[in-house]
Amino acid sequence: MIYNITIHIIKIIFSLLSLSNEKAKNVTKNNLHLIESNNINNVIWFHCASLGEYEQAVNVINEIKKKHKNKILLTFFSASGYKNYKKNNNIDYVYYLPFDTKKNAKILVKKIKPKMLFISGNDFWFNYLKELIKNKIPVYVFNCSFVNQFYFKFYGKGLLNILKQVNFFYTKDINSKNVLNKNKIHNCKYIGNLRCDRIINKKNKTKEIKEINDFRNSSKIILGGSTYEKDDDILINFIQKEKEYKLIIAPHDINQNRIKSIKRKVKNKCHLLSELQNKTAKHNILIIDQMNILFDAYKYADIVFIGGGFNKGIHNILEPLVFHKPVFFGKKYEKFDEAIYMINKKITHCVYSHKEIKKEPLSVEAKKNIDMYFNKNRHIHSIIINDTI
Repeated sequence: MIYNITIHIIKIIFSLLSLSNEKAKNVTKNNLHLIESNNINNVIWFHCASLGEYEQAVNVINEIKKKHKNKILLTFFSASGYKNYKKNNNIDYVYYLPFDTKKNAKILVKKIKPKMLFISGNDFWFNYLKELIKNKIPVYVFNCSFVNQFYFKFYGKGLLNILKQVNFFYTKDINSKNVLNKNKIHNCKYIGNLRCDRIINKKNKTKEIKEINDFRNSSKIILGGSTYEKDDDILINFIQKEKEYKLIIAPHDINQNRIKSIKRKVKNKCHLLSELQNKTAKHNILIIDQMNILFDAYKYADIVFIGGGFNKGIHNILEPLVFHKPVFFGKKYEKFDEAIYMINKKITHCVYSHKEIKKEPLSVEAKKNIDMYFNKNRHIHSIIINDTI
């Protein structure tokens, strides 16, 4: 009852936000009608909250498509996931997930008749889960991490009972498996971090970015990846003190308001990447205002600061680490097993101000430990394939 009331409140909030927010508008449009209008049925369904979860699902999707003739349906909840998704020929349909009301769940499951559902991450929508379980449709969850979520509290008992009926969980860290076991969920195993294969493949295909290379010239670079306001402040303070460094900022949300905010803080003494082509940089700050650039940009950095640590949680630290870059971030990293591992190995560092950012390159031992982490997590998607198909 409380869950369904909450869903309707969220729906109302998104509807109000959609009047002035493009992301909310995309999420609230009649996605159920869009799905119903196509002849979609007997699909293998993958659901990802956002782009990061999709990236970790790609190898699973591609392998399943090789072994199974059913078409693939991919749904996102987040606008950033849907809008930044790059076409994958192994995926037949891509939609926003309609809001998780009882009515929507019943209509959608009946319409698409999924053979099974794979969820990448922890984006659980309990009316959909309940409907799938009722219809005896297998549900598998991978790339999941558990700490002390609300469904493990006394007031989430009803939702926990639904999770107990999920066919299997493949956790990204051992602590998550222990949390599930503690809550009497034993249909689970720890397999590791699915992100590693994808990142190594991307590294092998990195492209040169002439504008960034020219901007760097002979200077050192500190790069802020997926940053928010507080992260920007730390980075700007750092280059004001460390004059031999230039700054590249890649904001998490690339929109006019964020770019204006950064420009205002640096008194317009900066460049936009989109405007730098065939121009000589006069300032020591560059804003990446284009999508799908950040990963390739990491190789030009001497130091990387990953954003989100002063908001909901840090973003992807493994992408810069695959290039053996020193990585720093804010305090909210506890939910990320890879961050805890790297901190314990003294490879990455949690900082609260620019004064704590160190300028030394990674040691040989640190680089070896990074490589060991990636190698340990290679090809683990095959475990899911072998178990489920």
